[in-house]
Amino acid sequence: MKPAKNYKNEPFTLEDLKIIFMKSFLNAKDLYDDACILIDNSRYPRAHYLLRIACEEIGKSCITLNAICDFLVGKEINWVKFQNKIRTHRIKAELAERTSFFLQYGIEGVDIKYELDRISNSIEPLEKFKQQSLYAEYYGEVFCAPAELFNEDALSIVKTAVDVMFSKFEPFSDIDRFIAFVKDSIAKN
Repeated sequence: MKPAKNYKNEPFTLEDLKIIFMKSFLNAKDLYDDACILIDNSRYPRAHYLLRIACEEIGKSCITLNAICDFLVGKEINWVKFQNKIRTHRIKAELAERTSFFLQYGIEGVDIKYELDRISNSIEPLEKFKQQSLYAEYYGEVFCAPAELFNEDALSIVKTAVDVMFSKFEPFSDIDRFIAFVKDSIAKN
């Protein structure tokens, strides 16, 4: 697969967006697979880090799918803003958390504004937790190594969320089929 061009203020092509989506999605899968190897070897802190990064790559895939849809319907896209979104940890992590929540629990009977606010407020602590999976540092008043903070139970929550995201995103992994579906839907309207 060829690399997507690195544009500054120029528009991306549909081919560029497809490449960004596929490379992000495949990288998320690779990170997940690597995390599973670490989990199988009881290396929980680093596995946690890789799972969180896999979530961010899924977030990047979501952002790119949205850009593909906007592109196909002819909506004007701010490409600088798009590039900022796919490079900003907080944006990708928040989108991944939102996606994971709604894929797992749906929206029926859910106070959506409350959940979106709750998820938004959880991103900074999740980012700190991700960093704690790599660095020995103070946790409260105690200096801890990552292995003291992470265990299989703590990791299972993140792994389950990533499992759900991959299972729900699998239909989108055939990006050409997705694009054909969107084009067909546009033609019918």
